[in-house]
Amino acid sequence: MIYTVPHYYNRFKCIASECPDTCCAGWGIMIDRASLKKYRDMEGPFGSRLHNSIHWKEGSFKQYHGRCAFLNEENLCDLYSEAGPEYLCRTCRAYPRHIEEFEGCREMTLCLSCIEAARIILGCEEPVRFITREDDREETYEDFDFFLYTKLMDARELALDILRNRTWSWADRTSMCLGLAHDLQARIRKGRLYEADRLIERYRGAAERSRMFPDVGRAFLESEIGKRLPVLKEQLMVYFVFTYFCGAVYNENPCGKMKMAAAATLLIEELAQALWTDQGGRLSFMDFVDAAHRFSREVEHSDSNKAVLEKAMVKRPGFALRRLLAAVNSDVRGQDGEQPENNGQYGEMAL
Repeated sequence: MIYTVPHYYNRFKCIASECPDTCCAGWGIMIDRASLKKYRDMEGPFGSRLHNSIHWKEGSFKQYHGRCAFLNEENLCDLYSEAGPEYLCRTCRAYPRHIEEFEGCREMTLCLSCIEAARIILGCEEPVRFITREDDREETYEDFDFFLYTKLMDARELALDILRNRTWSWADRTSMCLGLAHDLQARIRKGRLYEADRLIERYRGAAERSRMFPDVGRAFLESEIGKRLPVLKEQLMVYFVFTYFCGAVYNENPCGKMKMAAAATLLIEELAQALWTDQGGRLSFMDFVDAAHRFSREVEHSDSNKAVLEKAMVKRPGFALRRLLAAVNSDVRGQDGEQPENNGQYGEMAL
């Protein structure tokens, strides 16, 4: 059996009467069968009190004014003090520890519903680590879908890695996890769980790239060369449109020509950004010039490369008008940091 807990799990210690919101009030405390049998067998004066303090049909402790019958005025448990800790029911022994059971695995956490546990959980400054131990105990569950379980585990491991990657904003981390869960759900619904490994690896690749270049886009745009980008990209677009757009007379594909101009401009920007990162956040004007120059050598002066790129503008979903508009507008802001009025909504296909 494998047991897994968060690294702060053993930090919990009940603060008893000092607790500002005792767990022995405000809700019914259910009693497990083994404890109910033990309580039935208890004799003597305390046994009589115990027998009269249980809803035997419901299998729970009675309450008085919303408080457990055994919670005294000092907010301490009379059952614990009079009979001993071995007489606590399973719920009282375990809380605020929560256990999830799977075939061959137990996962234990603390519950936020306990204010002291919540203090430990939310007061943890460092990323959570998970500690695992194993023993020789074995068990099997009937009809347990182990294949699905392993894929869920793999997806969760990745999601946890993403959520603990503090080089990203919380919004980015959460959005990626939502996307991962959505896409995995689609594969389950369609009976294509066998595609889960490829899906997870795709998301893992995106997460790994984020570790290599944390917040690089924002920082690049705020750099000296980044501030010059609007003019630089304007000149690139003018160049590509002027040079190639009218060539549509030969293939009746003006949209493809314009798309290629926009895509080429964005690709050069990406090359410059990668170079800026590689050089430790430094990029001169001539470095940008060199990036554009190298792109041109590889694309414009290769008929085969140019043909592949222009064909992709028409055939590949990644270059659909809506997606290309999203890429173009991903870092567009007005002069005061506001989105432009049109918000990039151009073209019939983008409406």
